[in-house]
Amino acid sequence: MVAKGLSTKQIAGRLHVSSYTVQDHLKSIFAKSGTGSRGDLIARLFLDHYAASLTSGAAAHT
Repeated sequence: MVAKGLSTKQIAGRLHVSSYTVQDHLKSIFAKSGTGSRGDLIARLFLDHYAASLTSGAAAHT
């Protein structure tokens, strides 16, 4: 939901929890992933899961 750009309030509504609960979970995710914001988290996910395949695919075509 974070990757889709949903706000804390929207995520809380979909999960039927409070905004404070969502914030607490996000803080834990940031700490475990070594990120400090939603943007950093999305960048980390992209780099960890997609960037390697993009660069290895590019090397195969050269």
